[in-house]
Amino acid sequence: MKVKLICFLVVFSTLFCSEDSLVDKLTIITSTSLIPSNPSTKMLEITQESLNIIPGFSKCHRIIVFDGVFHRQKHREEDYNAYKQNVIELTKTHPAFANTTLVFCKEHKHLARALEEGMQHVKTPFIFVHQHDFKIRKPVDSFGIIRSMEENPNLKHIRLHRKWNKPAGMDYYVDEEIEGVSYVPLCRTFGWSDNDHFTRKDYYEQFIFPKIKRNMPMEHFLNPLEREMTLNDPKNHVLFGTYLYGKKGDGNYLIHLNGKRWKS
Repeated sequence: MKVKLICFLVVFSTLFCSEDSLVDKLTIITSTSLIPSNPSTKMLEITQESLNIIPGFSKCHRIIVFDGVFHRQKHREEDYNAYKQNVIELTKTHPAFANTTLVFCKEHKHLARALEEGMQHVKTPFIFVHQHDFKIRKPVDSFGIIRSMEENPNLKHIRLHRKWNKPAGMDYYVDEEIEGVSYVPLCRTFGWSDNDHFTRKDYYEQFIFPKIKRNMPMEHFLNPLEREMTLNDPKNHVLFGTYLYGKKGDGNYLIHLNGKRWKS
């Protein structure tokens, strides 16, 4: 019943927004890298197709960033090169890969630096950061999210939770307090994750990238920092602007296909 209500609200919102209204505002960046199933593109096809569940996404410009090969995986480079070529062919034939720019990193950069390279091709103020092994499970109000972020600069990072909007793990504190206006339901979280999220381009350029000192997961740098700063003073949350889409108890918007184990 809850899923049906969410779908209705999303459809209702789209009645007042054209599909083109996101095109000049949002770019989708998908990060991909060498995984055991390469040169197969099946997993990437599934996850790229799932993006179209979100209203407005089908017409947005997409960027797929291919990270370089880690030195311990050089023996699989031939499979990865074949995978890249297969994706190039998909951009010519597959509807979910239309209007897509491919960016190839010359060396292994890890997610943060690969995104940084991909963002050089972004011309919109907002970005949806997507990882190649996350499948969108149900729609969200993308128009309401972007409208909220336009009018409220405190909303900097709105994540789709693959679990539930409740205190657990890195999301050690979750409530429904929103610092400013929002046209969609949100939960404030004091945790930072690179799982699929809506964000601002300048937020990454000015706040996130400068904090990444080595080729490691972004959470390794940002979670301890946000935890320390918000424990000392909850008002510091506004610097990070991290929220979960939906009310408390909602969630499960993503399915993790786990690219490191994907072999189908």
